[in-house]
Amino acid sequence: MQAFATSVSSTRAARDLEGPIEPEDAWTVIKAYFQQHGLVSQQISSFNRFLKFNVQDIVLENGEIQIEEVPQYTTGKKQWDSDKNIVYEVKFGQVHVNNTPRIMEADDRMMPVFPHEARMRNLTYATELYADVRFSKKELDDYYYDCPQTG
Repeated sequence: MQAFATSVSSTRAARDLEGPIEPEDAWTVIKAYFQQHGLVSQQISSFNRFLKFNVQDIVLENGEIQIEEVPQYTTGKKQWDSDKNIVYEVKFGQVHVNNTPRIMEADDRMMPVFPHEARMRNLTYATELYADVRFSKKELDDYYYDCPQTG
């Protein structure tokens, strides 16, 4: 941050610091920012923020799935043989992202890979995403199943 402040202040040193900001001053600030941070730092920090916060938010917003079992016709059985109505619930919890992308080499070893190497070897630069999953099976009685759900 010191280099950034120095380059901006040296440009305006000859002028009154209380005066209006000139277009020349804006370009000086922009140039100093890119010299300090580079061209891709915004994309990298945005992606890191997405991995750290937004992925978890997406999972929490859409983290529960209910699947109703649909009776299937099986030879030798009636279609509605069971009097149980079964609902499976899948709930997703905490999400964990592997910090180091890895690839499996030809000798079955998992090795870390970096962006430059992935480009040179025409590999996908990807990592694993893990989630805590809770699975449950519920048997509903006929009364609950026949009543329409409101909501």
